[in-house]
Amino acid sequence: MRKSVFVLGTGDCYELCQPLLERHYDILGLVDTRSERVGQWLGAYRIHSLQELLVRDFDYLLVVSMYEALLLPVLANAGLDISKVLTLDECPELFAELNRRVFSPELASKLDAAYASPLVQDKTRLLFAINSLAGGGAEKALINLLKNLDYSRYDVTLLLFIKRGLYLEQLPPQVHLISLFETWEEVIAGMLVCKFTAPDELHEFCVRSSFDIEIAYLEGWAAKILAGGQGRKLCWVHCDLQRNHWTGPCFAPAQREAAMFARFDHLIFVSEPARRGFIERFGEPETAISVIENFFEQDVIVEKACEPLEPFGRLTFVSVGRMVPVKGFDRLIDAHARLMAEGGDHLLVLVGEGKEREALMAQAQRLGVGDSVILSGFQSNPYRFIARADVFVSSSLSEGHPLVIGEALVLGVPVMATDCEGSRAILNEGAYGLLVENSVEGLMEGMRQMSNVEARNDYRNRSIRAQCALDKRENLGRIEALLQGQRALLASVAHGY
Repeated sequence: MRKSVFVLGTGDCYELCQPLLERHYDILGLVDTRSERVGQWLGAYRIHSLQELLVRDFDYLLVVSMYEALLLPVLANAGLDISKVLTLDECPELFAELNRRVFSPELASKLDAAYASPLVQDKTRLLFAINSLAGGGAEKALINLLKNLDYSRYDVTLLLFIKRGLYLEQLPPQVHLISLFETWEEVIAGMLVCKFTAPDELHEFCVRSSFDIEIAYLEGWAAKILAGGQGRKLCWVHCDLQRNHWTGPCFAPAQREAAMFARFDHLIFVSEPARRGFIERFGEPETAISVIENFFEQDVIVEKACEPLEPFGRLTFVSVGRMVPVKGFDRLIDAHARLMAEGGDHLLVLVGEGKEREALMAQAQRLGVGDSVILSGFQSNPYRFIARADVFVSSSLSEGHPLVIGEALVLGVPVMATDCEGSRAILNEGAYGLLVENSVEGLMEGMRQMSNVEARNDYRNRSIRAQCALDKRENLGRIEALLQGQRALLASVAHGY
C-alpha cells in the first residue's frame, strides 16, 4: 500500500525528485520553513507550515534537501514526531532508482574510456580532483599550480565533480581532463546521491585507474571522493571551516566528516587561520599537516594589469569575488550608499559572478546608488580593474587565504579589508593594508579613511613593501617536496607544522 507523505523542500532537489516521489508515494503537499512561502502553490501541491502538519494525518515527512542536518533539529523543536521523518537514503526504492540514474552504465563507460589513456613510463602519475573550475580562489590557485608543474616528471589527470567553470580554458594542455557531471539534472542528482554514499563506494566508481598520488585540491566533494580507496593521498583545505562550514551538505547526518579527512596522508592548509578553524571544528588531526600558502604569478598579474581599460574618472573602490553571501557585498553596497547619502562622491565596482548578483543589483537600485555601483560580471582579466582602483576592498565575513588581496598587493594598490583571520594573516596583522571592523560601520569608516589621499599613499607604500613576501619559489618548493615524498625537506621549511 502506498504511503501518504508531505515533502519538506521546494527547491532544486525537489524539482529533480518530484517524478520519483510521485511514482513511490501519495504526496499530500509540500512544506517550507520560510513563512513567506506558506500558502503558495508549487505545481499541484500547496506549501504548508510545520505547524499545519501537527494536526494532519500522514505516514511520513520526506526531507528532500541538501540541508537536512540543519532541518532535523528544527523539526524536533516544532514538535513533530521524528520517527515519521525520513531522509532520501531512508527511502530504499526511491534512493536506489536515483542511484541507478547517477551511477549509470553510460557514465561508467564514459569514465572507463576517459581513464584508458596509455601509461607514461618514468613519470609520477598525479590525480588532482576539485569540485569545478568556477571563478574562485581555490580554482585559480589550482590553475597556477598546474601551470608550474614540470610535465617532464609528472603525468597529470584532473577529475572535476562538475564540468563547469571559467578557468576551464586556462588548463595547461598537458592535463588530462575527466568530469563526472555537467547538466543541471546531473549535478543535482549527483550531489544528492554522493551525499549519502560512502567514500569507498564513490572512489571505486569515480577513479578507474591507479595513480602514484591522489590530490583533493579542495574540501567537500573532491575530498570525499578521493578519501576512498588505497594509495597515497593529499588534501588541500582552502577555508576556515569553523566559520564557513560550507562542506556540511556533502555528508549525510550519520557520516563523520572528520573521519573522511583522517584517511588522507597529509592535510595542507592554505593559511594558519584555515588550520586553526579546522582544529576548532574537528579537533587536532592525527594525520600529517602543513601550512602552505597559495602563491602568486606576479609577472603574469603585472602584465595583464597593463591591458587597456577606460579610466573610472573619480575615486573608485574595487572588489573582486564570487557573488555569494560570505563575500559580504551586500554590506559593502550598504556602506557605499550611506556614504553617498552623506555627500560622498565615489564609484563602487564589483567584479565577479554568482547567485547573489541579481539581488545585489536590486539592492543598489533600491538604495538609490544604481548609477554609482558597477557590477562588471566575471572578468578573465580582473587585474586591469584592480590596477585602476584607488582602493581595493575585501568585505568578506570569512576568508581562508584570500588570493585577490595578494593580487592587489602585487599591483601596489592600497588595500582595506574587513578583519577576519585570513585577511588579517595575508595583510600581516595590518602592516600591509587597512583592517576594519567586520561590519557595515567598519566598511564605512574604512572607506572614509581611504577617501583621504594621504592615507591612500601610505597604504600604497605598504602594499609595495608586501611584494617581496609574496615570492612563489618557497611555496612551490614545498609542494614539490610533498609530491616527491621528501618529508625531511618539507619539515625544514614548514615553520613547525
